[in-house]
Amino acid sequence: MRFSQIPNIATSLLLATTHSTTTAAQQCSTDSRVKDAFTTETPINGVSTTPDGRLFLLYARVDGSTGPAVVEWKNDTAVPYPNLEWNSYKNGSDPATHFVRINSQRIGPDGQLWIVDVGS
Repeated sequence: MRFSQIPNIATSLLLATTHSTTTAAQQCSTDSRVKDAFTTETPINGVSTTPDGRLFLLYARVDGSTGPAVVEWKNDTAVPYPNLEWNSYKNGSDPATHFVRINSQRIGPDGQLWIVDVGS
């Protein structure tokens, strides 16, 4: 999956909708305002950026893959957010202290990351 930085535009929305298709790659290579931010092999359902530049990704785990669902992208590395324990729900775990099944994420007007977890 390929993500690009586009100055002066709603970056989060455009990052979330940029796909690793030939068409998107061609568009990025022909527009000097668009620069690759990073590339990942993990399918992503959501991208959110805070006013101070923090980048949060919501990994799509509908294929049964394991690992964290929410990560913060730091120094070219996916870091489980807020930590690995929150991203490690198993049957019998306390759903008040774990992500169960995240539907979406966004940065609220307060600048904080908000996560919608359907809990099933």
